[in-house]
Amino acid sequence: MRSHPWRLLLRSHSRSKHLHLPTPLSLSLLHPIPPPNSSTPPLFQYPSFHRPFSSSTPQKQEEQNPSERKGSSNPVTVTAEIFSKSSTGDEFKLELDSNDIVITEDLVERVLQHLGEKNPDAARRFFGYVSDREREEFSERSCYLMLVILRSSGSAKEYWDVFKIMRKKRCIPIVLEQRYGFESRDGWGSNKGPLGHRMELFESFNETACMLVCWVIRQQVWGDWVEKRLRKLDVSYSSVLVSEILQDLMWLKEEEEAAAAAMMFFRWLQESNSFEHNERTYGTMLRFLGTQGNPIKGRIEKFWRVANEMRGAGFGLSGEFYDVSWSSLSSRWPLADAVDLYEFAMGFALKPSIRDCVVLLRRVVEEVIELPNPEVDMNLFHRVLKAFTEGGNALTDLAMDDVLESLNRRVRSEIFSKSSTSDEFKLELDSKDIVITQDLAERVLQHLGENPNAARRLFGYVSERESKRLSAVSCLLMLGILCSCGSAKEFWDFFEVMRKKDYGAGRGRRRFETEISGLGSKMYGLGSSLDMRCYNFFVLYTRSSFEDMANSLVCQLIQRHLGVDGAEKRLRELDVSYSSELVLMIFRELGSLHVEEEAAMSFFRWLQESNLFEHDETTYNALLRFLGRNCRAGSITGTTETFRRVADEMRGAGFEIGEMKGIFSSRALRCIVGRLDEASDCFQKLSFMTKAAFPRANRRSIVPSPRSPPNFRVFKDPFDLFVKGSI
Repeated sequence: MRSHPWRLLLRSHSRSKHLHLPTPLSLSLLHPIPPPNSSTPPLFQYPSFHRPFSSSTPQKQEEQNPSERKGSSNPVTVTAEIFSKSSTGDEFKLELDSNDIVITEDLVERVLQHLGEKNPDAARRFFGYVSDREREEFSERSCYLMLVILRSSGSAKEYWDVFKIMRKKRCIPIVLEQRYGFESRDGWGSNKGPLGHRMELFESFNETACMLVCWVIRQQVWGDWVEKRLRKLDVSYSSVLVSEILQDLMWLKEEEEAAAAAMMFFRWLQESNSFEHNERTYGTMLRFLGTQGNPIKGRIEKFWRVANEMRGAGFGLSGEFYDVSWSSLSSRWPLADAVDLYEFAMGFALKPSIRDCVVLLRRVVEEVIELPNPEVDMNLFHRVLKAFTEGGNALTDLAMDDVLESLNRRVRSEIFSKSSTSDEFKLELDSKDIVITQDLAERVLQHLGENPNAARRLFGYVSERESKRLSAVSCLLMLGILCSCGSAKEFWDFFEVMRKKDYGAGRGRRRFETEISGLGSKMYGLGSSLDMRCYNFFVLYTRSSFEDMANSLVCQLIQRHLGVDGAEKRLRELDVSYSSELVLMIFRELGSLHVEEEAAMSFFRWLQESNLFEHDETTYNALLRFLGRNCRAGSITGTTETFRRVADEMRGAGFEIGEMKGIFSSRALRCIVGRLDEASDCFQKLSFMTKAAFPRANRRSIVPSPRSPPNFRVFKDPFDLFVKGSI
């Protein structure tokens, strides 16, 4: 009795004939149980019984709650005390029966809530007893509460047992998350947490174990807590499971944190004797260190430590490593490290393919050999060839031709990059015994994608002296280079060359379209910063005059949404001489292309600020007409404000608003006129409406301004005043 002084209070209350109170656990009993679909409840808060204060008689309440009988101890507390002792299932059964406790869904939930994380061992014993003998009494909430308890000290097998019950109950993680809520601070509320939306957790123990291990590693920086928690999970590791864990760790953290966490876990498995690494796990770790993120020197050093350790343990590179990671490593790593990796791989039974050797040799040619310098450092080239031949291989004629062709293209590219005139080109080509062919022109132009000046010189030389060698593919490649940095004059000259070759018109057009579709992504991988596919080439090609072509070129450039800096840079590179007529043409075409108002206004302001053109009455009216078309399209609110600002600026510069007939809808014009500057009285408004051919019936909706002359207000219809000639 001393340990439970509150029972005296219970007796005094039980003698009352008016109220029946359930046995209190604590003051938190006064809080009602939250509904299943409510927000996340505080964990392990003791809920009250339903209807704690009722007008029903004690006898009726006992019938409603058979597990709580008058004068007995609280069944939640008693059950918790029973399972706090280590006993067998039969002993638990006897004690429950002796205390008249019946296992129900509600009781299971409340006992688990009572035990919580403070007594996880008792919670495990109770959960195990119910799962063995009273499994039908489990609810979704019971499973949720048990998962909460296990998150701090549970093993992977215990999690799996709960998941099996959930699977039989047809309960999935997202249902628990929606109904009861997982606490985001522990990672339970996100898709990357222990549950998320992953249905495969219910199908495979390996998936469950992988999820739990990754979640533990994710919680904190590696330390004693992480190692202790991993030991409590009591996972039996296999090569498949370790590989899955390492792969999942790639997506749990930032690149450097992920690499550090994966490396710590890899080493912990060795040091704790939890698992002995084999070829598969070594290969997964190498793929992680080699391909995750950009090649960083510190990570490459870790790669070599693990690789040498793997070789010392008698393992080699697997086929999966070559399939998944080899091409990425050999192309992204620094060249010297890529050559080291090739030599390393050639020392195993499973070696890189002949194609891998050829690709690496071509990369050496592209990046290392500085031509036409006769003092060429061929060390890396020789190392690759030596490793290849010592492995018992021989380069075929076809493979060697591929390497030599790459070397020859580099020679020719260097010639066109350093020569300045067509005569110098000719001398250099003759001295190297190089003959320009159609295929050679195409290959060199493709190689010169990042050197537009050299590409211009080569294209000019071929079009002047070897025009018969100029193919449609060469023209397309040059067009791709011009789209990134060419001027309007260069575009026009280029189209003149194409017209002479009959490309782009008639049968030549069909052939040209075929070449465009045939090149595909290969054409656009030239290294140019902009994408040619956004230009309508045939619209530019069919323009009859330079001004017409320049107009379409500028409009298509504005339409491409390059951003402020990108658009201004390319507009300067086009080197167009703007006139009133050209700017008028540009705004007309922008309207037909349905270009956004913001892009058109940016171009208008850029012309002012770059001092390339000074706007006049023609260009102001062209912009107003463009804005009027936007109003007619329905974007009235923002566009009319812009229209008002431009109209005020135009009047301030001393220009008149020109003919606007047919530009505006009635609704748009009412909005525009109503938003004109307050200094503009009804006389100016009516004048503007007449020029815009605004219907007379709708002019009556424009009321006179309070600041208008007194004689103006005599007329009921301001339009009558205008007709009578008083304005």
